[in-house]
Amino acid sequence: MKQIDLTQLDNIEIPKGLEQRLSAKIDEWDELERKGVTPPDSQELADSDTDIHTLPRLQRRPLIATIAAAACIALVMGIGWHYFGQTESVNLAEQDTFTNPEQAYAEAHKALSLLAYNINQGMSKMEKINMISQQTEQTLNEQLSCLGD
Repeated sequence: MKQIDLTQLDNIEIPKGLEQRLSAKIDEWDELERKGVTPPDSQELADSDTDIHTLPRLQRRPLIATIAAAACIALVMGIGWHYFGQTESVNLAEQDTFTNPEQAYAEAHKALSLLAYNINQGMSKMEKINMISQQTEQTLNEQLSCLGD
């Protein structure tokens, strides 16, 4: 972990008026505490910047209810469009079948030929790798036998 160099803290420039502003804010919170009012915490201060929290509570409820209703309507419409929007039912199993047996045989032959070609290419490369592996193993064994003697 990095070590913190505390000597560099003295070199940090403090903005002008920061001490006075902090002192005034602490005095304000102290005055609120004396009156029995708790000062706002940081989360309340962060939430107060958002638009919905600046609205009075009675105006927020209809807004939230309207947003919730719109979301429900959009959800129902999306589900309905998905299920009822498709006019033609598509059966994927029937989509790939051929009515002509010769055409089906030709397509199957073509697919299997492509598969066999790719497998043969892979096997030829495996043979080359086996040869290189055997040569490496033989050389290694020779070197080890020389060291053992």
